[in-house]
Amino acid sequence: MTSLNTVSTVFGGTAPHGLKELYGVGFSDGGVAPASGPINLRDFDGKSPPLFPFTQHTFTSAGQAGRTGPTLADCTGTYDVPWDTDTNFFNVSQGIQEWTVPGTATYRIGAKGAQGGGGIGGKGAYIQGNFSLTKGVIVKILVGQQPDTYTTNNSPGGGGTFVTVSPHDTNSAILVVAGGGGGSSDNNYGDGTGGHGTTGTTGGYSNGVSTTTGGPVASAGTPGSNGLAGSGEPNITVQSGAGFSGDTTNNLYYGNPSYLNNFAHILKAKAYVNGGTGGVMNLRGPDAYSPDPYWRGEGGFGGGGGSGSTGNYGPMGGGGGYSGGASGYNASHGGGGGSYNNGSNKVETAGSSSESSYGNGYVTITLL
Repeated sequence: MTSLNTVSTVFGGTAPHGLKELYGVGFSDGGVAPASGPINLRDFDGKSPPLFPFTQHTFTSAGQAGRTGPTLADCTGTYDVPWDTDTNFFNVSQGIQEWTVPGTATYRIGAKGAQGGGGIGGKGAYIQGNFSLTKGVIVKILVGQQPDTYTTNNSPGGGGTFVTVSPHDTNSAILVVAGGGGGSSDNNYGDGTGGHGTTGTTGGYSNGVSTTTGGPVASAGTPGSNGLAGSGEPNITVQSGAGFSGDTTNNLYYGNPSYLNNFAHILKAKAYVNGGTGGVMNLRGPDAYSPDPYWRGEGGFGGGGGSGSTGNYGPMGGGGGYSGGASGYNASHGGGGGSYNNGSNKVETAGSSSESSYGNGYVTITLL
């Protein structure tokens, strides 16, 4: 239906036949037509209906896990909505979902970060706020994912969940970010529960300890702040989580150059503004990508830090988020990622061991 820019007549009684199609139509930028009876077209002067019907939708990872996000086919095969097959309204680019706001209104957006790897991976934070969004604006949604491969003593971090508007690379462009959980390990260095996503903007700490047994002195990494990645401990086979604007560094176990040929396929966990892919630590050598989970750990999509085992010591990746969580070595957990909220009527809940929910992140958008 076209905009009623030029109509200003008041129709009393029953609307003429040609205007009955207005009955019950919601005009996203100005009111709802009555279901019957008279229609005052002045109420809708210059207004237009929404691009598509919308009340609520939950965006998921579409069944994907690991360091890269879903494809458009993954999402359209998972969602059951009338607008997901029209790329003018919904698309996916390198795992990041792009949703067009159907009408100018207030929307509630709630986001959950992904759980970290391991037996009791840290839970993601939940961040919610209300936002006034304009019809036609493209909202980008990166749904955090759990790590793809891990063992009980080698566990990458979970991905953070990000929701932004143009230009998508500044703090003011953020709607919400929910930090992902850190990796966990069932070893002698703690209770095996991963560090949870935080409600603050900084990442969480790991509980790494110092040791000289079987290698160099190891200590916990430092969580990220101001949208940056955590700083991993030097010479260790694990990564802290990436942040909104900062990638991780590539850390190597042992500082001796003679060991470097044994550490191939080490890929940074990427910041949201750089695509958000999870990190990789793979320790089988430069010529082969090891499928063996004992030697390889990939962080979750959304900046989760990778980890790679070198023996009986637990390297735990940090969770991705607004700022990355710290990695941990000889630890029971890596730190969870930080969060961010530019909305009103905020609801912010850190991840918790008492949660019954687990797994990948999600984003729920509701028309208010």
